[in-house]
Amino acid sequence: MKVITSHINADFDSLSSMVAAKKLYPDAILAFPGSQEKTLREFLIHSTLYIFDIQKTKNIDYDKINTLILVDTRQKKRIGEFARVIEAKKAKIHIYDHHPSTDDDISGDVECIRNTGATVSILVSILKEKGIVLSPEEATVIMLGIYEETGSFLFPSTTTEDFAAASFLLENGANVNIVSDMLVKELTPEQVFLLNDLINNASIYNINGINIVITEGSTENYVGDLAIVVHKFRDMENINVVFALFRMEDRLYIIARSRIPEVDAGYILSLFGGGGHKEAASSTVKDMTIIEAKDKLVRILRHNIKPLWKAKDIMFFPVKSVDAECPISEAKSIMVKYNINALPVVSNEKVVGIISKQIVEKAAFHKLENIPVREYMFTESATVRPDDSIEKVKEFLIGNNQRFLPVTKDGKLIGAITRTDLLRILEDEITKSVLNKLEFHDMYEKRKNVKKLMQERISRETLKKLVDIVKNNSNPYNAVNYLLEETTGQSLNSRLAEKLLPEKVRENPLVKRLINGENVNRQDILKEVVVENLPADVKLRVEQAVDLINTARSSNIRDLVAQHGFEQAMRFIDSQPELKKAFSAFEQAHKLIQNPAQLEERL
Repeated sequence: MKVITSHINADFDSLSSMVAAKKLYPDAILAFPGSQEKTLREFLIHSTLYIFDIQKTKNIDYDKINTLILVDTRQKKRIGEFARVIEAKKAKIHIYDHHPSTDDDISGDVECIRNTGATVSILVSILKEKGIVLSPEEATVIMLGIYEETGSFLFPSTTTEDFAAASFLLENGANVNIVSDMLVKELTPEQVFLLNDLINNASIYNINGINIVITEGSTENYVGDLAIVVHKFRDMENINVVFALFRMEDRLYIIARSRIPEVDAGYILSLFGGGGHKEAASSTVKDMTIIEAKDKLVRILRHNIKPLWKAKDIMFFPVKSVDAECPISEAKSIMVKYNINALPVVSNEKVVGIISKQIVEKAAFHKLENIPVREYMFTESATVRPDDSIEKVKEFLIGNNQRFLPVTKDGKLIGAITRTDLLRILEDEITKSVLNKLEFHDMYEKRKNVKKLMQERISRETLKKLVDIVKNNSNPYNAVNYLLEETTGQSLNSRLAEKLLPEKVRENPLVKRLINGENVNRQDILKEVVVENLPADVKLRVEQAVDLINTARSSNIRDLVAQHGFEQAMRFIDSQPELKKAFSAFEQAHKLIQNPAQLEERL
């Protein structure tokens, strides 16, 4: 005996998938494993689907099932008594599903699992492939599943396969008017009361830069179609992420909806024993109050939601700049030397404008190279702060058509973002949400390797001199100091000492020798400096600063470069742990200097 079934609390996608599967398995019987959603129950009462002879589970002999066809689910806990067939391991299992994988998934002898908006779209594509014709009634019932599961093709989970399936069903006579009448329903009085609860009890939680609405409602009696109430609330308030908790009778129901890839509703509610998709999920919870469930939900969200990109995450630094009083010729020289198209203009360490390569070239053409930069700089350019969101960055770079965006803190230049930097992030966001490949945060980090960073930010002449220093000098730390002096105008030691040590400590002769790159015993410094009447926190800063400065000598860079050559060493950086560790240490130290807040946190 062959049986086609779906999940408990079946919806229209379940029914439509069962009807479509029946066309592939004509000798199979249909059976729901348990209850159905209210709208589906009403449809079954008033429809002519009795011709499919949907069986009740109590009339089925589970021992006689030799093939079990599961649609719209592959989770053992969601198929009710049919789990006995899985445990017996005697029947063949055929699975058609579009849900993400879980630990409770069943393995099938035949599996057709694809990332579509509705499971029935997978089955329709198979029917089309096999040339199976549908009656208008069958096409209409199947269309119901696609429309409901994709939100009338408005949900972000909708794919081209869903549109193709709908097109095929229209060709087979699907009646869209019937679909519309079934799915567009007015709220019942009970649902209106719950909607009012959701509006009045809504709270906004900002978790890692993302606004999440958590709300609740309660009623003594069971009310069906809670998803409709949550959808109505989400659309009324234009919410990206909502978690709605309902207390009804002796149970707690949680329904989640998410429009952004950073919040995976299905995974979050899987930690409550439920599940679903990234965009939509639900869970039923026992033995927990609303307050307990809400506290647990907030903890889970804080632990599992990745922070949104901020300007400081994608900016590059250090940034070449030009003083407002400098002549155009100097700006041109910097642009040519470092192959850059725009320069921030500063005055008294504050960003006052931007000058582009195009303007500089025009000025040079008209013999105006001795005119100060301030006369030709663009003063209406926007800037962002380090903690501004990527949405604000998009607004300026795309909305305002600004190609170069300085990042400032208290008016001082600490970094910059170009359109290319933004495009990398946007590409990776698309990769994550549409192509479902690597996490875009990880991809971005992998792309920004040391070799590329050095090629982007260091001139060919500087690289050549750096290679010579590394090859000919016994102390590889000199190469790193040269690199930093060339790009920032200050050595790593002096910048670390300036940021980390009080002036009184910096004036100590031993500390000065350390800053100048000499080998100075750590204990000698601590013995001489710390014995002075310094506060405890300053003593700790001194110890940590000395350790951090000395870290620069700990990695053997010279031997690797001498052995492989500079270019090859850079090319092999991901496979050379020592080299990678050394440059990583310098990069982290440099980042600390550029970010005072992070520096304070480190200390």
